[in-house]
Amino acid sequence: MARAIDEEVSFEPVVRMLQGPRWLATPQADGAAESVVAADGVWISTATGLAQVTMRSMSLVEKAALYSGVVDLRHDRYGLVADCSLAKRGDVSVCQKHPSDNDGLWTGMYLAGLVFEYGAANMGDGGADCEATTGSIAAKERAWRHFGAIEKLFEMTGVKGLLPPLRVPSRRRMARSFARFGDVGTVGGLWYNSSVFDGWVWKADTSSDEVTGHYFVLPLVFDLLASNASEKARVAELVCSSANYIVDNDFYLIDISGCSAFSIPPT
Repeated sequence: MARAIDEEVSFEPVVRMLQGPRWLATPQADGAAESVVAADGVWISTATGLAQVTMRSMSLVEKAALYSGVVDLRHDRYGLVADCSLAKRGDVSVCQKHPSDNDGLWTGMYLAGLVFEYGAANMGDGGADCEATTGSIAAKERAWRHFGAIEKLFEMTGVKGLLPPLRVPSRRRMARSFARFGDVGTVGGLWYNSSVFDGWVWKADTSSDEVTGHYFVLPLVFDLLASNASEKARVAELVCSSANYIVDNDFYLIDISGCSAFSIPPT
């Protein structure tokens, strides 16, 4: 479905393409002739029923609160921002959280938003020492929870330096995801028992986009969220240990199998 929206800032209408089950009950609508524009939105006739699409104006604060509520309710899995499968289409009352290949990346992106929220609330005239608001305190608490999940991705493998002959204490390999033993979605050859956390398993084959997500958010946590030497040291440990591990392996991220997950060509 395409909808032209008049924007006040432009003389040309903006066309937004809306496709898929988020917007339509079935992939194909019966036709534009069956679409009705009403005061409560656009109604589209499909083979399995009607779809209603509405546009609602809201502030960035309101939008952030909306999505944070969705994440907290349906996508927070041990601090990781994870996938959520619905048993019945459109029914969000029953949601099955499960790990995916991008848990670390999604968690990093969401954590960045929380860090920006906290940083913006504490960058008034008083700078970092200005009085924190209730909202900023909540953002900080949520941010540290999700940082803890990223931190656990690094700790879960129990391997500092990965495979012999590298056994350097300051080097770490990160996991793609982690879960409790027996959780949904933890069956397969890429899952390994943690030697650090009893009853937990971690997923191998970390990709370059996961690492990129970590390196995007960790400096933000260091600069905007961490407020003392101890907190900054936690962040620096993750950055330095993973970077050292990659450098020590000739710019390759070596997986538990001994094979390269990806390489970074030096410039």
